[in-house]
Amino acid sequence: MAPMKTVSVTAATARRAPGAPRYSDVCFSARSRRPVNAEDTHDTFRDAKAFHATRLDWVYSSDPVWIAECKRRGYWFGGALNTILTDAPGEKTRERGRILDRDGQRIAAPWMKSWNGYWGCVNSPQYRETFLAHARLLIDGGVDAIQMDDPDINAAAVQWGGCYCEHCLKKADQQGRTLPRDMAVFQADSVRAFYAFVREGIDHYAKRRIPWSSNNYDGRGGFPYDLFDYGIAELPHQSAKPDELYRKFTAAARLGRQQIFTFVSTDVPLTRRVIATAYACGGHIIVPYDVYNGDYPRIFGKPDEYADLYGFVRANAACLDGYEDAAASGKGIEDSRYGLSPPVHVGIDNVYAFVRAQPGKADGSVAIHLVDWRTQPQPFVLKLRSNRFFGNRPIEAKLCVPSHFDRDAHAKASEQKDYSSLTKEQEVQTTVNGDCTEIPVPTLHPWSIVILNPKEP
Repeated sequence: MAPMKTVSVTAATARRAPGAPRYSDVCFSARSRRPVNAEDTHDTFRDAKAFHATRLDWVYSSDPVWIAECKRRGYWFGGALNTILTDAPGEKTRERGRILDRDGQRIAAPWMKSWNGYWGCVNSPQYRETFLAHARLLIDGGVDAIQMDDPDINAAAVQWGGCYCEHCLKKADQQGRTLPRDMAVFQADSVRAFYAFVREGIDHYAKRRIPWSSNNYDGRGGFPYDLFDYGIAELPHQSAKPDELYRKFTAAARLGRQQIFTFVSTDVPLTRRVIATAYACGGHIIVPYDVYNGDYPRIFGKPDEYADLYGFVRANAACLDGYEDAAASGKGIEDSRYGLSPPVHVGIDNVYAFVRAQPGKADGSVAIHLVDWRTQPQPFVLKLRSNRFFGNRPIEAKLCVPSHFDRDAHAKASEQKDYSSLTKEQEVQTTVNGDCTEIPVPTLHPWSIVILNPKEP
């Protein structure tokens, strides 16, 4: 009879995309350098520190001196470019090299019309130079990666009537294509050619390969997102569910791309559950700070709302990094890797368990992330199929939960780079019941990590 398949055998090391965060990283995004003026109460460095950030992602600043200061303070820095860059760094106009409709009028995306957000054309030599000029400033500051917003560019503008600029018309004619008949295919090919051109130019200027991420809304794959290393995108509310999050993060991991999300919500309990679930699945939610919220004020989450979760991540880096997806259980999740005998069972709607193990390490610790999505959490019992973990050896368990938020404790942890006080550990009494090991779990708010080890003889 074949031995029981264990979680360390099932877990596989995910290929990491260039520039993608570690599992224990905390991604922070001030969309622009703050404070922006004397009345601005927000401060990039103060606030990033309060949430224990390790990275600054998707930041619109082309000031190489400020970027260098971010790097000096120890932050990984991801700059950002987009479709509506000004004609030159430091200017305010968006006129040269823009996408045009058949009447020669510049085109703005529907959500950008109120502020003249005219998109650049990928076939325009002027806009290509504009793009590279902005990129060079990011590189001068020592940027680690570049995020591209609205990466479809001309391919997206087809639905709004573009592009019929002289450069598109000339290029299409040279290729024997007729516009508008061949517009969609022509512009898709043009976008591919544009990224090949600017990426070569950027890497040549930097004398190194610069990782690229793209805004792939809702974690979308395929063109043009497959032209980039990984994704940083908005997560819509309809996808803010544990089963959906698990599918999105694991799908990205299988492609070696990784996914970072930003979640637009003023619902603090929901956002906390989303953050916890993302990390439990090997993903990331950018700290809810400086979040664009349409016609409503930007969202600036407070440390007493979320810093306990991000501090918990930093405190438990040792059981996040190097641990890979090995099993998942919960409503809506289908995990067929173990047939009819899965490693974990909770049996309560809206309580989810995500098993992460060290690939190939039969004696290595296993981390089980538990996230309670109930509006009124209560204690429950986690059931393990014992031999799915360490074969015939008994299991010992330790349960970790975020420490209650204390501003002074968090400030001290940041100063000393010692986050051990931001997690509470407790030994738990396991009960063996036949081929199962049962672990009592207290009320969660909303997350815990149960760390398993083989019990010493």
